[in-house]
Amino acid sequence: MDLSSSPEVSHYRILEKLGEGGMGEVYLAEDTLLDRKVALKFLSERFQEDPTARKRFLREAKSAAAIDHPYICNIFDVGDEGGRSYIVMEYVTGQTLEERLREGPLPVSQALAVSSEIAEALEEAHGKNLVHRDLKPSNIMLTPGGHAKVMDFGLAKQMAPDDVQSEDETQSKLTRQGLTAGTLTYMSPEQLCGREVDLRSDIFSFGIVLYEMVTGVHPFRKGSPMETASAIQNDVPAPLSRYTEEAPELLQHIVRKMLAQDLDQRYQLMHEVKTDLAELTGLESGASVQGFQDSRRRRLLGRPAAVAVAGLIAVAVIVAWFIYRQQGTDVEGGEITSLAVLPLENMTGDPEQQYFVDGMHEALITELSKISALRVISRSSARRYQDTEESIEEIARRLKVDACVEGSVLRSQDSVRITAQLIAVRPERHLWADHFERQLGDVINLQGEVARAIADQIHVTLSPEENIRLASRRQVPPEAHDAYLRGVYHLDQLGEDAVRRSLEEFRRAAEIAPDYAPAYAGMAEAHLALGGGVIAAESPRESLARSRAYAERALELDGDLADAHLILARVDLQSDWNWAAAERGLERHLELDPNSARGHGFYSWILLITGRIDEAVEELKRTIELEPLSHTYT
Repeated sequence: MDLSSSPEVSHYRILEKLGEGGMGEVYLAEDTLLDRKVALKFLSERFQEDPTARKRFLREAKSAAAIDHPYICNIFDVGDEGGRSYIVMEYVTGQTLEERLREGPLPVSQALAVSSEIAEALEEAHGKNLVHRDLKPSNIMLTPGGHAKVMDFGLAKQMAPDDVQSEDETQSKLTRQGLTAGTLTYMSPEQLCGREVDLRSDIFSFGIVLYEMVTGVHPFRKGSPMETASAIQNDVPAPLSRYTEEAPELLQHIVRKMLAQDLDQRYQLMHEVKTDLAELTGLESGASVQGFQDSRRRRLLGRPAAVAVAGLIAVAVIVAWFIYRQQGTDVEGGEITSLAVLPLENMTGDPEQQYFVDGMHEALITELSKISALRVISRSSARRYQDTEESIEEIARRLKVDACVEGSVLRSQDSVRITAQLIAVRPERHLWADHFERQLGDVINLQGEVARAIADQIHVTLSPEENIRLASRRQVPPEAHDAYLRGVYHLDQLGEDAVRRSLEEFRRAAEIAPDYAPAYAGMAEAHLALGGGVIAAESPRESLARSRAYAERALELDGDLADAHLILARVDLQSDWNWAAAERGLERHLELDPNSARGHGFYSWILLITGRIDEAVEELKRTIELEPLSHTYT
């Protein structure tokens, strides 16, 4: 069909030719019914006689028409004129990203803004089981307003089980006729090898585009197609810092993970890419710390002798606080010896999963607290920054720490992914960021792995025992660990009902995994709470007896469980007034968990009662260092 002699197609008036690609020619046209400009894409003449090619061409229209998103080019209509199939698309003004890159790389802030929009567009397409398969700068428009428009789903593939065979047949026929399924320089390794591609293929192609936006250089392009293909499958791209000093370390990490040749090491979902880009965009624009979860009451320590020593404790707290305040509030740069783990963000989108996210936060603090050379702020002080407007520097100043760890948790089906980043202060700077992903059954080891990675980054010295504890491997049925986390969550709430619910969850965890020591420690602490002064739902004698039995069972299963030693020390003191046994238990607890604010606070209480005032003040000073925002230290 000669369009120059037939300038009208249906109710569209052809104005000019805009270009052509692998499967079609594109024209600017006027929709005479709706009085608007549109883009008409006709199937190339060489494919008109091939029913398979025509079928694929119409599939493009149906695939793309299913998507309605501001960052994706809209499909308005399909038709056939003179035996030539065509689709009617939104006419997008501006320039292609390819044209823009000829002028040089984009500023990092602009590259992040454009990339975030591309990620949002691809997430929408992937949500409808569509893979673009030909993402490249020439298929991305930049509008006059600076927004992205993803174009040309001509190679998009609907990932439906009943479509696999016909799709393979289509691919085979089109390849034989000279059509490359995608653009070689932007293909994923699996696409180059002719393997079945999934959503992760678009992530790899997007990684190439993002690299090019930031550096102005293609990460794999070589002198010939064969060399380029080999580089895509085998080479590790040069770091972004080789080409620009503006790229933050977290952006380097994001790009590196997008370009992982190993599918298991690559991002698994476009949502993950979008989330990380959004976090980085916020940090680059000076956004404050994300809001986190609040409200967990302190563990009850019981009532014996509290009234008798209340005056001594009050005086000692005042003295310790005064001494601590005189130490100053400035945090200097250099070596990192103290940090706060800010509450993790719930990326599941489900508030019902908050118990799991809170559990991951507490577990990470617990793992880091095992390092004696590092001062780790207690969770009860760190959690105060929910929905805060304060900067990282201000948070660090108030908590008197050298650095902060912040991150997020994404739980999807049978896997867990933790994103963490380390931020130093004075001046505020990003030191490190990484992602960790494991199956639910390996989540306990994941917590230790994250803690070890952070320790490595700050070059803290670990004792041989601490090395062993952080590297130890533990396996717990996911259902048991999940019940345990629910128990911890309920125990954190006020009231008898919440504590009884926690007890039920701990019991369920122990039934699922009879050798899971933390479940028994949880039951021991729940019984202490039920017999304590706030709730008093059980007689003190019953609660102490049950608590002792469960704590001893926990230590039979795991003699290095720090919490069980603390609980048993409390029971020794409250049930038998056995000061020596309580002190031995506390010393073992603090040996295993040197950053335990509860342990140091309880130890100071014992030291005060036994008349060792100077030692008590030192313990209170340590408690306040670990729990600077609390008003109660026992």
